Parts: sequence; structure tokens; C-alpha cells
Amino acid sequence: MSFVRCIILLFLTSALFESCKKEDELPIKVIFGSPDDAMVFNLKTFDPEIGSKSVQISQPLLGTARLVVNNTFIIYEPGNNFEHDNVIVSVDGREYAEVVFFSKDLSSDCNPFARSYKFTVKKNAELTTFPGFVDFCTYDDRKNIYLSATDISPINGIGVGIGSGLITFFILPEPDFVGTQELIYEVGAAPISFRGEIYETDYLLSGLIQLTVIE
Repeated sequence: MSFVRCIILLFLTSALFESCKKEDELPIKVIFGSPDDAMVFNLKTFDPEIGSKSVQISQPLLGTARLVVNNTFIIYEPGNNFEHDNVIVSVDGREYAEVVFFSKDLSSDCNPFARSYKFTVKKNAELTTFPGFVDFCTYDDRKNIYLSATDISPINGIGVGIGSGLITFFILPEPDFVGTQELIYEVGAAPISFRGEIYETDYLLSGLIQLTVIE
């Protein structure tokens, strides 16, 4: 075999390997959050039609993850000593994407994130008001923030008011209800002329509210 032919075969083999390697790489989304709070990711940012497909996720190494709301959201809850963890998303039986959950405390840079919250109130409690917080870093002009709320389990009296980087939640538990209810809230940042769905915004942050009602 001539030297030139060897070089050509080597080039073709290398190109084929690189091509396969690129095809095998999964899209990756990194979600930053507090190591003590649940983190939420909207899978529609990958595919708006994902709710109509068969979706599964791998279990992370350090925490727990679950699919909710017609398998369109991942809720990840960190374990002890959390720094980062990952979930592989499979759609219709094939690996589709990777979601990496990362502690915002490990970086000195500003990384957009949304807080998650746990609250406990008594049965038939009066209206509870509390501030939420999202950080879009340099993309935090109040005119460019759009808010959406998606129920996992319904909570009566949900209301939101929004300012620059701040959200106010108004929570009123269902009459005589005792137990835990959950709400995902989403805040998207987009130009003021934006008219699409929230998962199509330039930046999308999601957080979880867990409300426990006791006797």
C-alpha cells in the first residue's frame, strides 16, 4: 500500500470517527440552582411537542429526579454534598438530551437561576404572601420578563405580581385540605415585542413551590 493511500485512508477514518462522534453527542442544557433547593427544567425548550411522546429519564447519582405535568417538566432534588448531577432524557426509546444540574455556589460568575420554596401553613390558613426571586443576570429589565404558572396540584388563590427580578406569590390553600401541594412557576425573558409561548423565550427559568398544609 502506497504512503499516499495510507494517508488518505487515515484521513477518511479520522473524518468518519469525528462524524460519528458528533452524531452521538446529545444536546446539553445546564440548570443552575441552590444546593438546598429543588431545580426545575421545562423539556419543551428542547421540543414543543415532547408532551405527546414517550419520555423517560435516567436517575441521577446524587439526588432524585421525576417527570411531572404530562412528562414535560423535570423536578430534580439535590442530595447531600450536591455540586452537580445529570439526567439523561430518552424520547421514544432513544437517548435524546442531557440535563445537567449545577450548584450556583461553585461559580463566581452570575448564572441565571430561579429559587424554589417549601412552606408549611395550617389548615384553612388565611392568605399567605411571599416574594419569589429569579435572576437573569444582565437580562433583568422588568419590561422583558414574562411570567407563567403551571399547576402540578391545584392550589386555590394563586396570584402573581412581578417586578424587576422579583415575583410576589399569593397562596390560599383549598378549604379543609391537609397534605402537600405543588406549583411550578416559570419566568421567561424576551424582547417586549415577543408574542410566542413561554418556552420559546430567550431565557426561561422555572422554580418549584411545595406547600404543606397541616392540622
